[in-house]
Amino acid sequence: MFMVIVNNINVFAQNDLIIYRNGDEKRVKLVMVSSDEVTYKESTKGGTTFRDNLSDIYMLKFEKRGNVYITEEGKRKAGENQKIEKDEDVIYFIEGKEIPAYNVRISGSEVVYQTKVVGKGFLGSIKKTAGPITSRKLTDVFFIRYKDGTKDLINNLSSEYKEALNKARIKAEQQAQEEEEMRKINERKVIFHNVKKGETLSIIANRYHVRYQDIIEWNDLSNNLKQNAKLTPDMQLMIYVKKSNQ
Repeated sequence: MFMVIVNNINVFAQNDLIIYRNGDEKRVKLVMVSSDEVTYKESTKGGTTFRDNLSDIYMLKFEKRGNVYITEEGKRKAGENQKIEKDEDVIYFIEGKEIPAYNVRISGSEVVYQTKVVGKGFLGSIKKTAGPITSRKLTDVFFIRYKDGTKDLINNLSSEYKEALNKARIKAEQQAQEEEEMRKINERKVIFHNVKKGETLSIIANRYHVRYQDIIEWNDLSNNLKQNAKLTPDMQLMIYVKKSNQ
C-alpha cells in the first residue's frame, strides 16, 4: 500500500476516463470498445487514435453513459452513472464499484468511511450530509482517490503485478522447502547399508525408520521400483538416519 499524487486528474471534468488495473488513470475521449481492446483519443479535437488491451483496464468512465467495469475475464459490466462532488473522496472496490465517501481513513485491516445521504433542506432544497460510519476489509479495495488529488493504491490488479507476486510466492515456497529439507538432513547422519538377500525397500525403510520413497530419492533409484520388490544382494544404499537412533 502506498500513496501517489494524481497528475491533474479532475474527476469533475466533462469527458471520459480510463482507469487501469495498476491504478493509473487517463483522461481521454473514448471512441470504441471491442471484445479485446478500447480505442480512444487524448484530445476531443481529434488527433492520434490509441488502442489499449481491455485486459489492462479496470473501468471505463463515460461522460454520459457512466461507468463500465471490465472483469478479470474481460467481460463488461455496467456500473454507476453518478457525479463525484469536489468535497468527496472516492473508493473503488475490486468487485467493480465506485463509492463516493467522506472522512475516509484506513484503520488496521479495514477502510472506514461515511457515504453521502441526500435529503431535503430549508424550503425543499437538497441537503447532502455524511451518513453512518461504514467499514470494509482492505482486501476488498482497489484504490482510494482523495479529494485533494492523492491516491492510496491498496491492491494492484494488473496481470504483471500478479505474475510478479506469484513468482515471488513460488520462490519463497521453494526456499522454505529447501530449508526444511536441509533442516531434516542436519538432524540425520549418513550410513551405508549393504543389501542382504531377500531384503526389500519396505524392510530396509522400517529398519531405519524412514520412508521407502526417501531411499529411492537419496539413491537416485527408479520411481517405478516397488516397495516389496527384492533388491539385488550386496547393493549399497545411502540412508539418512536420525542422530538419536545411531
